[in-house]
Amino acid sequence: MERLTERTEHGYRLTPGQLPAAAERLGRWEDLALQLEASIRKAEEELAELKAKGKGRSVRFQQQLAQKLTWMQLRDLMALYSDGGEGHGD
Repeated sequence: MERLTERTEHGYRLTPGQLPAAAERLGRWEDLALQLEASIRKAEEELAELKAKGKGRSVRFQQQLAQKLTWMQLRDLMALYSDGGEGHGD
């Protein structure tokens, strides 16, 4: 991935001439975050349906649960970095 920013002791700054590309990338990351939230909600709905049908031990249930957990982990990792938390790859 081509880096569009430079890390400074006070945060980050754009490298010269990168504002349009940085805005485009930020927009795509925001789209990804929204898609992850939608996928998690959909997985939760399907898990509830499967459980209501007595299929809480089915392969489909287990697969959907694993997918939901993967999406949640990615969402949480993205939030850690986007919210200015610890762990910025130091």
